[in-house]
Amino acid sequence: MTAEERVAEANRQTQLCLDSVGKAPLQLEREAFQAFVRRYIFARFLLNSGDTQSEDLRELAQASIHKASLDAGTSARQPDTPDCQNSTAADSKRILLQIRLLKDLGVETSPRLLAKAKTVTELADVIFDNATAIQKP
Repeated sequence: MTAEERVAEANRQTQLCLDSVGKAPLQLEREAFQAFVRRYIFARFLLNSGDTQSEDLRELAQASIHKASLDAGTSARQPDTPDCQNSTAADSKRILLQIRLLKDLGVETSPRLLAKAKTVTELADVIFDNATAIQKP
């Protein structure tokens, strides 16, 4: 699968995930919202439950990068090797995931709180407890 095909498939999968909960995922019960966030992350990262059972966001990002490099038959930068800014590919992928999730939900929350979230459940709880709707002009 090419990079473009992976992006298109991730977009399709996350849209299906969003459609499955309707227009107000934040109105779900906490446990249902946590399950939604897990499904969303797996869809966005094109992972399935057979790929990993981890709750750790960094490990999920690493699994996604590893799977993408296997699918493409290439050797991508190692997900835990720092670049010149001391940031790893897995860290970048985790941060971009959080930004995209907030955008797709139409909410915002404290970047400091998001940075502290290390697991799927912690991320879901930060959003569930602290998100505010983005006011559209």
